Amino acid sequence: MGTPRRMLALAAGLGIGVWVLDAVLDALLFYSEMSFLAVLVTDVPAHELYIRVLILAVFVAFGLVTAVQASRMQEREREATLFRRLVDEATDSVYVIDPETGRITDVNDRACETLGYDRSALLGRSVAEINPEFEDPQAFAALIDSAGGDLEYYETTHVRADGTTFPVEISAATVDIDGRAYRIAIARDVTERKAIVAELKQSEQRYESLFDSIRDAILVADTDRHIVDCNPAFTELFGYTLEEIEGESTALLYESEAEFEAIGETLDRQAADPTFVETVRYEKQSGQVFPGETNIFYRRTVDGEITGYIGLVRDVSNRQARMTQIRTIDRVLRHNLNNALTVILGNAESIADKEVEDPRWSAQRIIRTGERLQATTRKEREITTFLSESRPTVEHDGVTIVESAVTDVREEYPHADLTVERPASQPVVAVTYIDRAIEELLENAVTHSDRATPSVQVSLATTDGVVEISVEDDGPGMPEMERDVLTGDRDIEPLYHGRGIGLWLVHLIVQYSDGTVTFEENEPRGSVVTIRLPTPSAWHADEQMTE
Repeated sequence: MGTPRRMLALAAGLGIGVWVLDAVLDALLFYSEMSFLAVLVTDVPAHELYIRVLILAVFVAFGLVTAVQASRMQEREREATLFRRLVDEATDSVYVIDPETGRITDVNDRACETLGYDRSALLGRSVAEINPEFEDPQAFAALIDSAGGDLEYYETTHVRADGTTFPVEISAATVDIDGRAYRIAIARDVTERKAIVAELKQSEQRYESLFDSIRDAILVADTDRHIVDCNPAFTELFGYTLEEIEGESTALLYESEAEFEAIGETLDRQAADPTFVETVRYEKQSGQVFPGETNIFYRRTVDGEITGYIGLVRDVSNRQARMTQIRTIDRVLRHNLNNALTVILGNAESIADKEVEDPRWSAQRIIRTGERLQATTRKEREITTFLSESRPTVEHDGVTIVESAVTDVREEYPHADLTVERPASQPVVAVTYIDRAIEELLENAVTHSDRATPSVQVSLATTDGVVEISVEDDGPGMPEMERDVLTGDRDIEPLYHGRGIGLWLVHLIVQYSDGTVTFEENEPRGSVVTIRLPTPSAWHADEQMTE
């Protein structure tokens, strides 16, 4: 019917109740006038009525108390059965441990399945057999001593019956049941969660590695277009570090407010698309403006809600310059071809119609025009090839390049007087076409000389990390228009011969070598063209400063 303590309390309560009832009846039946009334009503003597009432009261009281106690016991049994069922059907392992002995007194079915034991084999085992952390009894005792009434959480490792281990997350507390302390521990197998976390960490590491290694600039912004993150390539391109611009509006990266607003309108318009591409004019921290081909991706939740934007920016200055230059050379070629064909066809028709007195003169003019057209076409093809191919900047021996160019021109023009002033060796950094630029300058000086024996001198010198390659001639000088084409002060224009095209090729080669070209008048006559290129040490120092 209950625990001994509760039974003792019940007996004491009944005794006190009977004693009180006895006192009341004594007072009513023996010390008052109710004794006469009792005989009159019940026809039973007072003392006998007293005994009957007392016995009846005891049985009624005992029956009521027993019924209440039985109802409570049934309710507790139902609750215990429900609790047991809930514990056994729980997806986590449940352990009841005696904190004094450290032995398992009860477990649920899940604990047996997880550890690989039968319930009978698991009950009575020491907690140290499933948790190696408690092999030292002092460790378990210390845990119990430090435990309060609050729920505790920690991670540990459990050992199965076959000796294999697995990680668990423990929720534990010490509770009091009928005056006795028990340690209740709920263990959850977190093997799958650990694997997922490890995979997520690997994915995050791969993402960070990819994010940092991509050569295009990457910018991450929120829905308000405030900067959230950027990669090292962005810092290299724009000059800003993340610490300098985090939280700032992306407007500071655009050339103008109009560019910023235009992209904002496009973001709203293209929201249904996963990505889009725009060419935008950006402004670096240094103030330099450049065209950037921008791939914009939308950051979305699993429900498709936009949470921000990711932009991949690539500087397309060189690409646009190449396209402009290729279109220019195409326009020049068409113009020169049209003019040459006009001359050729006109003279050919005059010969055919016998309209000229000396057809040989017209034929010679056709030949000269064709040769000029051929030379122009060859140089235009060189420029197109140069602009279309990769142009790596590498280290060369400037002396070897100059001597090779001089040798080729001497073979082509043996009547020319070519001399070289040079050191034993001179390292220089330039694109692989640099020898063609020097050769073009030498050819230009020889072919446009008005002397029977053109004199051309080439010299090399180094000043403050710059290699100077100078070509001096004694010819009639260079026309201003072609001089401007050479130095880059004027865009190439449709010319009637290949000289301007060749000088433009020189300008392009030197420009892509991070060098410069200058022109001076020679004394007493002629021209001095100087190419300036970086030495390897100066070039590497500049690269490090850029990084």
